Amino acid sequence: MNQQQIDAFSVDQLLVVGAGLDALPAAARLADKRFLPLAYIREGGAKDHGTRRQIEGRPEAHRGGKVILVIGHDMEMAEAEAALSVYEMEIVEVIYASFRDEYSPAIG
Repeated sequence: MNQQQIDAFSVDQLLVVGAGLDALPAAARLADKRFLPLAYIREGGAKDHGTRRQIEGRPEAHRGGKVILVIGHDMEMAEAEAALSVYEMEIVEVIYASFRDEYSPAIG
């Protein structure tokens, strides 16, 4: 997704989501470069303490919004889709990346 495509969405609609711990660095870099908010999907379901959430990063503020999903090697797509469906989010792009990758050209 290039900057022009990103600009077609309002910032309130678009969210970068790192799915799995190994995708978080790449997702954070993308969100920072594009000035977009970031969320994180914890693999294995909701945590059993604190807020008991599977998604961190104020997903409720982006209910019904669009998602650029950065998915790592340790997360199944079905698990990420299920977590996002709770907030009625639509995936508009999927980037496969992880900290194991030296550099992801999709993120630049």
